[in-house]
Amino acid sequence: MDNGIQNGARTDHDRNSSPNGVNGIVKAPTEKDVAAEEAGQGKAKEQGSEEPANDAQPARMNDLPEEIAHITEGFIPLSMLLTRLAQRSHNELQHGITTFADMPQDNYTKHKAILEFAQEQHERWVKALVITDWSKKAEVVSKLIDLRAHMNHQQFLYDSALDEVVNLKRNLAFARIPSPDLKTALQVLSTGSAPWMPDVDYIEPPQLSPEDQLKWLNELNTLLSLRLNLEEFDRIPAQFRDYTIASGRVTFKVEGEFEVDLTVADEDPERQFWFIDFRFAYQPAPAIVPETILSHLEANVNTALNREGLPGCYQFLHEFILTCKINELKRQALLLEKTAWTGTLKVEPLHRALAIQYWSTRLPPKCPKSWLLIAVHSDKKGKASTAATSASHLELKWYRDNTEVKSTQIEANFKELEVETLLNSVIRSHIDYILQGIYDKTLSLPRYANQECRLVRETSLDDPLRCSLTAQLTGSIEMSLHIEPKSGVVAIKPQSKYTIAQEHKLNTPTGPTESTINNGSSVIASGFTCLQEVRCNVVEDEIVRRSSPLGWQAIRPPLKDEEIRSIVKMREWLRAIWLRRSGWPQHWYLVAVLSQGGDDWWLIRANSEVKDRVQHYKINMPMGTGAANFSEPFWNRLTLFTTALISQYIDIRTLHAAGIKHHASDRSSLPATAARLPAIDLALSDIFPAIVCNVAETSEDKASMSDVEQDATRQVTTMPLTPRQPWAKDDVVMRFITVQGRAQGTTLDPEDSEQQLTCVSEAIIKVHHAGKLGRLKGRIDQNTWYSPAKGEFALQLRYPLGESGLQQLKSRVTAIDRFVCFLEALGQCTKTIENERVTMRGVSFFYANPTEGQRTQRWRVVMDLSKDQVEIALAAGNPHLRVLNYLRKLVNIDGGIKTLMIWLPQSLPVFTSLENIKNAWDSIQEKGQGRAAISCKNLDWLSISYTIMGTDSNGQPVSRQLSFEAVVKLRKDGLWWHINRAGHYRAEDRFGKALEPVFGQSNGDWIGMGTSAAGKISPGAAMLFDKIDEVVKGLVGHLQGDEGFEPPPPPQVQQRPVQEQRQQQQLPPQQPPPQQQQQRQSTQPVPPQVTPVPIPQVPPMGKPRKPSQTKTGRAPDQAIEIG
Repeated sequence: MDNGIQNGARTDHDRNSSPNGVNGIVKAPTEKDVAAEEAGQGKAKEQGSEEPANDAQPARMNDLPEEIAHITEGFIPLSMLLTRLAQRSHNELQHGITTFADMPQDNYTKHKAILEFAQEQHERWVKALVITDWSKKAEVVSKLIDLRAHMNHQQFLYDSALDEVVNLKRNLAFARIPSPDLKTALQVLSTGSAPWMPDVDYIEPPQLSPEDQLKWLNELNTLLSLRLNLEEFDRIPAQFRDYTIASGRVTFKVEGEFEVDLTVADEDPERQFWFIDFRFAYQPAPAIVPETILSHLEANVNTALNREGLPGCYQFLHEFILTCKINELKRQALLLEKTAWTGTLKVEPLHRALAIQYWSTRLPPKCPKSWLLIAVHSDKKGKASTAATSASHLELKWYRDNTEVKSTQIEANFKELEVETLLNSVIRSHIDYILQGIYDKTLSLPRYANQECRLVRETSLDDPLRCSLTAQLTGSIEMSLHIEPKSGVVAIKPQSKYTIAQEHKLNTPTGPTESTINNGSSVIASGFTCLQEVRCNVVEDEIVRRSSPLGWQAIRPPLKDEEIRSIVKMREWLRAIWLRRSGWPQHWYLVAVLSQGGDDWWLIRANSEVKDRVQHYKINMPMGTGAANFSEPFWNRLTLFTTALISQYIDIRTLHAAGIKHHASDRSSLPATAARLPAIDLALSDIFPAIVCNVAETSEDKASMSDVEQDATRQVTTMPLTPRQPWAKDDVVMRFITVQGRAQGTTLDPEDSEQQLTCVSEAIIKVHHAGKLGRLKGRIDQNTWYSPAKGEFALQLRYPLGESGLQQLKSRVTAIDRFVCFLEALGQCTKTIENERVTMRGVSFFYANPTEGQRTQRWRVVMDLSKDQVEIALAAGNPHLRVLNYLRKLVNIDGGIKTLMIWLPQSLPVFTSLENIKNAWDSIQEKGQGRAAISCKNLDWLSISYTIMGTDSNGQPVSRQLSFEAVVKLRKDGLWWHINRAGHYRAEDRFGKALEPVFGQSNGDWIGMGTSAAGKISPGAAMLFDKIDEVVKGLVGHLQGDEGFEPPPPPQVQQRPVQEQRQQQQLPPQQPPPQQQQQRQSTQPVPPQVTPVPIPQVPPMGKPRKPSQTKTGRAPDQAIEIG
């Protein structure tokens, strides 16, 4: 907006000021000026202009005299006024919009503020409208202003002239000279006297001698003594009881006030005492009283003595001394205000009183103040009291925060006046009040109330600087709060970057509502808050600074404050510090919550990626009592304990998911020096029932075995495996031991930020009969120990943090179970098995046939127990190599190790015989005369196929087939191999005739059954295989012609049931139940003419036990239970 625009109204503010003159000199217009003015007006009228031109404006108003000056000073353009007002309204509107936006919608204060803003702006613009309307009459207003200014100036000149006349008349009075007394002067100068002058006629007394003077003094002393002891005794004030009489005067001494000397001038006891001398009896005071004061005292004391006697004298002097003391204290206070206490004191003299305000620089204008008041207290309880009986005195009152403090007595020594001492005493009490309030409030916190942290308040009666409050923040850091006596400035020691901000906050009051050092209880709350803020800052710095080199990292909180409050169950807390240890699994955090009630440490599992951020796990860490010392051992113990909690949580979750029973154990995890963490007791029967349950339970479990387990067992053997006895108790204690770095056995490396932590736990398994494992002592292998005294295994488990130790526990228990099974079997097979090496990771042993005592051939077996599946390695040339796969499957079945160690020696003669047969037929095969093929269907079922070259009736070469199947069956006296022919054949063929001597005869080791034979497992079966092989080899080269042989039938798929029916008709009387035949048919697609019998568990020595129909399903003469 242009400042030159006048809103359509003209004023004469821009008229030429020359008509009024320059510097008060008024010039009359010349004829040329008048002519030029008239010419200009005429020219403007001729042009018919609607608006007068600016150059046609008259130079001066025609209707005012030249003596009236035109006023232009202080005028501003109306456009500038409106511009500034519009700018101000715009700025306030912007500020108001920002302020109102932060207020709630339904807020009374917001509505009130909006109305007040609108009303204020309305008032301003109404005034601007009025001014704009007045601007239309600017010419008249300007003329009125000029007239008013002229009239005021004339009034001032008139008043000034009148004042000068009056002052001149008043000053001329002092210039008047009185008329001289010439007559008296002439008489005195000529005669030396004047009769009309008066004469006093004084007669000078004679000079007194020293003896007379002494006599008069003694008489005065006597008169004073008699008068004071007789006449004035009852009228002497109590304060004048201390007096001495000497040198013709009585000296009354009032301690701490004054000494006054009085005397008498007449023997009449009714006459008054007279004032002689006065001295001050307090310090500091002038040693010599000035003459002016003595003259004043003499007149007033004599008057008081004349009116009221000695009580009146004391009353006057006492009040005089009180006034002098007030003045002395005022003098000292004013001196302190200008020197040592500059800027901190405000001295206000009152009527016979003195007010001294301290700590004045720290106070906002409206903040409560603190001062001490020294005043005269009259002790008058009513108007009936007389001045003689009153005992006024100086009284010290302390006002703290505008309130008189009556609970604290300030000792004031008014005999030796020292304002600085009084100030120090009052300020010390004020400092003690503040520190005591902070101390009491801080002492209510649990950490200080339980004496976990040290809190000491020191005070001093002499020096306020020694008053302090010391609080222990951490195990190694303390903070002291001091208040400077003169200025009231708060000082926190030792200085740090955290204390400076709090000092500035306490020492910079901004208003009456702020927590200042003089604001009563608010300063206590402010100091308490300051202490907590500094502690939180120091503790946070200690935690972050000392934990960072040890593998801990401070991170941003993944949860909101409301979620943290729901976890820690705290409404008010000051700081939450989130930490994470390198090597921890994802979503695990350690939170230190700092609050006034105490610090809580929480281990939290929180997934920040989930919208609702559900906490899966939280636990309050028991940090113990006392101030935490955030040293390296502290963080190492914290790492150990938190890692143990995380590992235990993962283990418990895994056990729960697997349905394994578990509960907290009476034993504790971690070393004794660390926090107590209960171990976990889990049920071993839920993992390995056969290890814990008894024989009956084991049988029921096997009876209810799944189809997959039954199929896996049939692939190895068709018999129930060796029953086993439980060796372990059900409860397994799993306790956390320690945590290690990435490499096994290494300590934690703080520099490795991505360090993989390894948990080390211990599992304790107790055994039923410790005597059975008596040969085990101490350390079995690197991570397994056995204590014969306690009868328990101790397993050390190592697994990465974040994984459960249950899987490793399973594998280790499985290895121990295999180990125990091997030891049990080794104890039962001492004659057939010779131990070579026994460890938890593997065993090796030699076995041989007990019936072959003359033979020294032993075969070595190596079993690897360290893997999930037991591996078996046999030496080269071992006859059992042809069934190695079945042996591997056997040892991985429950009870298979014991069965293996029994089966290997017993089956060694048979497999040795088979190996010899195969070697013998290799030479025949090289000649092209035939061959032998041995096939093992499982451990107790094998077949031998012979192919012999011959000629038919036409002399053409033809191959003749002869097949045998051998199955182990259980008879009364043990295990027998049943051998019979297999395939399509006629009983009267040439093979049948050749085998008649073998199948038709019997001896002690085998039995011929006509079309088949059965031999004891050792050594009869081997002899039977050798005999059959000898007969078959005798046919080599002697099979000419078709006589006795059937032509081979054409291949038909549906002929197998007929063959099975024919073969079943040739079975011996001892047939297994149909159920076993169905199982055999379902598991192996082979002709079932011979039903295999399960491998018996024959002990090396001893008689067979009583047959059990329940376990085998056979008749008593067909099945026995082998130990």
